[in-house]
Amino acid sequence: MLIHQAFNRIYYCLSNLKAHLLTLPCLLFSSLLLTARISHAQDDASSKNMLKKLVPITPEAASLGKYDAVPVSLYTGIPNISIPIYEIDLNGFKLPISLSYHAGGIKIEDIASCVGQGWTLNAGGVINRMQRGGPDELMVDRYSQYKSDIEQMNNPALDTVTRNKIVTKWGASGGIDQGYDTESDIFSFNFNGQIGKFFHDPDGTVFMMPVKNRFVVKHEGVFYITVNRRYRWARWIITDDTGVRYVFGRSLDGLNDNLEQTCNQGFNIFCDDNTSVNSWFLSEILLQDGRKITFNYDVSSYSNNNTGVYTTFFPNTCAVFGGPTNINTTTEYKRALRLREIIFPGGKVSFVPGQNRVDLPGEKYIDKIDIYSSTSNGSSTISTLRKSFKLTYNNSQRLRLMAIGEIDINSGQITKSHTFDYNPMSLPSRFSKSQDLWGYYNGQNNTTLAPEVYYSSNGSSIYSPGANRAVDPEYTKAEVLTTITYPTGGKSIFEYENNTFRCGVPEQVQTLCDVISMTSKFPVKEKLINFKSENMGYSSYFTYSNDIVLKPVAGSRLTRSVRFSGRYLPYDDKTCTKLDMTGGGSKYLCVEADLERKNPDQTYSKVIGGITFGINFELEPSLGDTFRLVVKWWNPYNGLFYLDTYYKYEDIPAQLDVLKGEKLGGGLRIKRLISYDPVSGDSLIKKYEYKFDEKDDPAMNGTTTGVLMNGPVIFFKQPYCNQEGGYICGGAMGVTSRPTANVLSGDGINVGYQKVTEYSRLGSQNGKSVTYFTTAMDYTDDNLFNSSGYPFPEPRSQEWRRGLEIRKEEYKSAGSEIKLIQRDSSSYLFNSAAENYKEHNAIKIIQYPSIFLSSLGNICLYSFDYTRYKIGTESFYLQKNISKYYPDKVSSLESIVSYKQNSQSLQVAYEEKITSQGERVTVETTYPSDYDTTVIILSTEASGIKKLLSNHIITIPVEKITIRKDLTGKEYVTDGIINVFYPDRPLVSKIYLLNQQNIPVSEFVKSKIGANGNFIMDSRYEERFLFNQYDSSFNLLEQQKKNDVKECYLWGYNNKYPVARIVGTDYNTAIEFVTPSVLQNPASDQELRNEINKLRLKLPQALVTSYSYIPLIGVSSITGPDNRTAYYEYDGLGRLSLIKDKDGKIVKQLSYSYQAPAAQ
Repeated sequence: MLIHQAFNRIYYCLSNLKAHLLTLPCLLFSSLLLTARISHAQDDASSKNMLKKLVPITPEAASLGKYDAVPVSLYTGIPNISIPIYEIDLNGFKLPISLSYHAGGIKIEDIASCVGQGWTLNAGGVINRMQRGGPDELMVDRYSQYKSDIEQMNNPALDTVTRNKIVTKWGASGGIDQGYDTESDIFSFNFNGQIGKFFHDPDGTVFMMPVKNRFVVKHEGVFYITVNRRYRWARWIITDDTGVRYVFGRSLDGLNDNLEQTCNQGFNIFCDDNTSVNSWFLSEILLQDGRKITFNYDVSSYSNNNTGVYTTFFPNTCAVFGGPTNINTTTEYKRALRLREIIFPGGKVSFVPGQNRVDLPGEKYIDKIDIYSSTSNGSSTISTLRKSFKLTYNNSQRLRLMAIGEIDINSGQITKSHTFDYNPMSLPSRFSKSQDLWGYYNGQNNTTLAPEVYYSSNGSSIYSPGANRAVDPEYTKAEVLTTITYPTGGKSIFEYENNTFRCGVPEQVQTLCDVISMTSKFPVKEKLINFKSENMGYSSYFTYSNDIVLKPVAGSRLTRSVRFSGRYLPYDDKTCTKLDMTGGGSKYLCVEADLERKNPDQTYSKVIGGITFGINFELEPSLGDTFRLVVKWWNPYNGLFYLDTYYKYEDIPAQLDVLKGEKLGGGLRIKRLISYDPVSGDSLIKKYEYKFDEKDDPAMNGTTTGVLMNGPVIFFKQPYCNQEGGYICGGAMGVTSRPTANVLSGDGINVGYQKVTEYSRLGSQNGKSVTYFTTAMDYTDDNLFNSSGYPFPEPRSQEWRRGLEIRKEEYKSAGSEIKLIQRDSSSYLFNSAAENYKEHNAIKIIQYPSIFLSSLGNICLYSFDYTRYKIGTESFYLQKNISKYYPDKVSSLESIVSYKQNSQSLQVAYEEKITSQGERVTVETTYPSDYDTTVIILSTEASGIKKLLSNHIITIPVEKITIRKDLTGKEYVTDGIINVFYPDRPLVSKIYLLNQQNIPVSEFVKSKIGANGNFIMDSRYEERFLFNQYDSSFNLLEQQKKNDVKECYLWGYNNKYPVARIVGTDYNTAIEFVTPSVLQNPASDQELRNEINKLRLKLPQALVTSYSYIPLIGVSSITGPDNRTAYYEYDGLGRLSLIKDKDGKIVKQLSYSYQAPAAQ
């Protein structure tokens, strides 16, 4: 059965309507899948056909699809929302183009992408740099100039005087220009679904974070910056584990510099006064078969104002640090890139810009995406698919995506659409100061971004006024995506709630919580509880009093602030009390008021009296306190007064249990997700719960499982200044609006969850899954809080250790009960072996602020502080998985699978499964890096392995064997497979299978390369399948079983599609009877069929099947060995519409029903 499944996988891998060309990854993976067999008979394996099926499936089968629900990343609670646009497919190499939406919330300062706020166009790729100190170009390319200094600084025994001299030399004015940089930048990449990080050692060695041998990263070439006489790296090349090369920045021909710069001054398209190049965009993809995909960009320039950095200091002895909050608002100028087109063999994707953006002058949004197919010689293109984007602006000029429509290329009309709805609450301007600590909207009327802080130290408390930057759940949801309506009428509906976390161990997580607790805990809201208007009439004196009960709303508590405001207006010019107004003029008041508090005995005590012009009085009321305002009118004439009474309260969200220490974290998580299927009319409803229950810990029952992962550190200590040993002033504690450090690695996750429960309901079927993850409670970052003080060293990241699934339980409904059916437990090994572990010492240097004193002038101009910190990385892998199955209430079945990693390829080399009966079955895999290819003269088979290594194809197995250990302890090899490769191309040439079962392990010879360069394998391996020929595009031309008939393929349309499959002859014979130029560029389908018919005439004994195509759309005809032709026609959206028989009669007509598209 497993073999049968493997063949199905081969067919699936190689047979797709728009992707039916053989590739190296597809070929090798499919052939190696057959080694997953555990103990099946070898003669059963030999009866199966392992030859590749390269022909397409029928368009009718390819047109079938289904409606899928939106998946959710349980660890973060963020749904994975993606809209597919198109997929480029070259010989099975796939480059998907899609839109993705980040549903964690919209930050105030977020700038919408070219496809709208919250959306990302996934079409190319980029390498971004987070610069630390100077650019790494200064370090890596000049390392030899200061290598001895680095070695001295990394010596803990170095004396202080020498250390300070080196630091001063490195940090002194002009030091950077001399090439000193003591910190490694952190680079991140994102391309073709691959994301990762890496850093440079001072000597230029690249280390992935975590260690992954999947990629080889190198830089080359330089980009000169004329004004500052420096250069930056121009090009990066990343090679993946299939040998595909991704080129970023400067194209290989040197004609295009696809890199983005941030300018500090000047404003022009070339940014030639820039000091930083921090983004390199994907320029080319180079496939193993020599084909290339090219990315072209439009270059634009624009200004980007930010909200600045707000900083204030607590009272201190250093006068230079006193005074009001400092505001540092800057303007950034950029040389920005916007993807214009992707050119690939056989076509191109064009990203058509719309009008100039209102929110970002100088930039444009994407209006349409057009997909074109090209003729074989590339002389012309034909539009095949078109996508249209509807974007609008909200009240604060934020770009919003409302719909994606498909345009019928025949009618030009939009016939189906994805439409999007958002939370109706509007976000303010991106310069608004109504932000929580994480930058999300909180609705507070702040006038600064420096948060208010209650700071306690050495028994004394200090209050620093500032902004209320507490989280408000209702405002965090502003403008977030709530509904996707699909062209079929199906819907995905998203309900959100704010992240929550609790404080506790480890110490660094607790300390991070303590820092946040020093700021505003809850948003403060103001409520009007009374508005009184009284006409006094004619009375010499009149007293008005009214009780005002200050009661907070549900889920809130009062703050210190209660305000009573009065406006008193006499009707005539009879004066009572004359008050001179600021700026001139006067006002006459005839009112006096007292504020009184009600006592328990129902009497009143005066709080403040003699008020003659309004009141704004702060007090600390207890819950439900009653006050009254006694107003006395003492003018004998008719008068009128107005009384406004407000109080402020802290709004405590209902989802929090503050008594259990729960707090709100920045951003959103999914609460409920509804997926509506219009065909069945059913809705799949999923509800998510982020709480512990009694089984976890009775003391934690009902408490949030959230752990703070990214808490902003808004405190820092400004160092004292010391000039030539003279003490000037002490340090000062500062508060800033922006974090002083990238807390917990800046991995973009505000809160991670230790446990998440997902409840599912579809009709009458109910179920749930419970998943547990690693978090910062298990693996926090080292040096976390040292990073909040000068000179702000970076924390040592361990982000890859967090978010790993360690346990999962699956339940399903059984009558009125929810029954546990499976429990999986996983453990991981973090590899500290020398070859896969790296710890780099970095040195953070920062200059003390310059201080001006009248007696000394500017001092501390050349004084510096420094500290050492570490950058670390390691490899890790899943070490063990234990699965328990519960078929009923009393019994269970257990399966244990253990893994070991290949230290070179970092792939699974050893997989052992222990069954419930105690039998052990082990699968051992060897990879190209396991073989010694250093021998000068290698055999053909050994040279094939060396070719894989030279192309960085390291994850493809060479040999895979299955070993069974019975209950007596005896071990047998029950199955084995070896792939042999061509010496000059990374392609499979042969597949060997064992012709015998149950070989004692002690007698089995594992494959290796001998001292003489020969490839050695066990003698019981037998050659079974041969792949005799490939063309220059790596298309398979001929294959066969050993000693069986041959099967060959002819390719056309510029070698993109198989146009004929011939069983019963070889390729060299078949190609002699046709004209290749006709196959490559047929004038019509009929011309192609006529050409293939020559084979039927010349090779009557062979079975010939032929195919014609509409490039990038699908198969247009299939002619079988019986010479009967089926014809396929498509509508203006590229969908199959008609199937006709050989006489042109309609066999099947397909119609598509969609809901009316949104107006575009």
